[in-house]
Amino acid sequence: MNLDQKIGQLIVTGFPGSKPDQAFMDLVKKDKVGNVIFFSYNIKSRQQAACLCRELQGCIREETGVLPFITVDEEGGVVSRLPDDAAVLPSAMAQGRAGKLSSIYEGSKIVGEELKALGINFNLAPVLDINSNPRNPVIGVRSFGENAGLVSRCAAQAVRGFLDAGIMCSGKHFPGHGDTDVDSHLGLPCIDKSREELEQEELLPFCHAISLGIPAITIAHTLLPAYETEKIPCTMSKKIITGLLREKLKFNGLVITDCMEMDAIKKFYGTPAGAVEALRAGADLVFISHTARTVHESIEEIKRAVGDGRIAMSRIDEAVQRILKYKAVYAAEMLTDIKADPQNNLSLAKTAAQKKFMDDFYRECIYIHKPEGAEKIEAGPAPLWIGPYPARTSLAENEKDHAFSFSSYLKNKFGGDSFFISLDPSPEEISMALKKTKNCSSIAVGTINAHMNAGQAELVRELAKTGKPMAAAALRNPYDLQGIPESIFQAALYEYSERALKEFSELIFTGPCGPSSCSSGLSSRSSF
Repeated sequence: MNLDQKIGQLIVTGFPGSKPDQAFMDLVKKDKVGNVIFFSYNIKSRQQAACLCRELQGCIREETGVLPFITVDEEGGVVSRLPDDAAVLPSAMAQGRAGKLSSIYEGSKIVGEELKALGINFNLAPVLDINSNPRNPVIGVRSFGENAGLVSRCAAQAVRGFLDAGIMCSGKHFPGHGDTDVDSHLGLPCIDKSREELEQEELLPFCHAISLGIPAITIAHTLLPAYETEKIPCTMSKKIITGLLREKLKFNGLVITDCMEMDAIKKFYGTPAGAVEALRAGADLVFISHTARTVHESIEEIKRAVGDGRIAMSRIDEAVQRILKYKAVYAAEMLTDIKADPQNNLSLAKTAAQKKFMDDFYRECIYIHKPEGAEKIEAGPAPLWIGPYPARTSLAENEKDHAFSFSSYLKNKFGGDSFFISLDPSPEEISMALKKTKNCSSIAVGTINAHMNAGQAELVRELAKTGKPMAAAALRNPYDLQGIPESIFQAALYEYSERALKEFSELIFTGPCGPSSCSSGLSSRSSF
């Protein structure tokens, strides 16, 4: 390989639609970029995704001589790129609450098989962060839980499932993004803990995953003063990547960066400079996920850094050799499929059975509280459904479609009236919602991170005072349910989705348009 081809192997990027645009193809043809990341806007259906993967495998191999890593963030729940006709895992926190390790393994294996059938060979999951800060704006339900042991046990089954399905996976976000109150998409978080504290908590899930042979680890854009005294994020720190991860923790797999276009890097250091420093620090794959011009500028800066000695050629060769080693295992299997009919691959994924497994698994994951002696709420002739539109509370999540909502879904199912609230309702909004309750027969309110939005929390408290039959559904973090009276029906759903609202409606409500009984077998649970 010449230098252009080698640098191209180190870069992962994407494009803004369901087909590669000219800017992306120029990166492949001129800059020899050798890897792709998919987002939800790239994937419209299983059939379309399979054809797209086949096209990318062919054109990238033709231009670079090597099959690509085709990567995706398929964590499940609130971070899922798969289309509606695919099987999707529950959010990690929901999986951790259910605690069924065998189901986590089987569900992860199903996702791996689904991705592989489409032609995607690298899942950017699981999340190994411990959600020790309930006010974390970016991790939350993406984490398996709030303690190191639970996260380690659950993540181990996810890793095993992905690998047994024959795809790459990456634990993220090293050395831990759980105890922050800043989203690295928007700012530069700092984990200000001692080495002893980090080794007893944040680092444990990563150590466990390394011992199990996880093939890749994603580095977080966080400051870690205990190991890096300069104001250098972990992604750009040799002390973190080489010193801590490689030398101290003995990790020999692929080190990959979180997207270098996130503000934690772009705003404070610049993406091209950040890409150079990440490679110097010991990263192998650099993600520049969105902007073709930024990708090209970063590649040019990497070339200059090799030319002036800032990056040793041996460092480039080391990264390329490691990438090719894993591609020989996980991308080479796709080689025989490039000329095949994608439909043949799709037939390998038993989607109906897989979707049923995921629906059953999700049903086991959700938390339901029923007041003592109560089974369901009779919706009555005039139910009131109150909730926010789906909201993208972190840039890690997909764009949201307001055509689907908590209030409209339940109104369509049971009738009555709907009322939409903002993420942080004003006193005027709360007053308007309360006026709506005067003639209603029952109330359901959906929340998104009410524990961080005072207006939502105040609305739920005021609604509870009406004395009307009422249910509250936490559509994201379960912390929203803390402090709600025991006399209120409660549901921690962990995601804002059609399957979540289906389960909520069937488990909590009965009425002329709804089911007369619940067949799920769920009973009241005391904790989430």
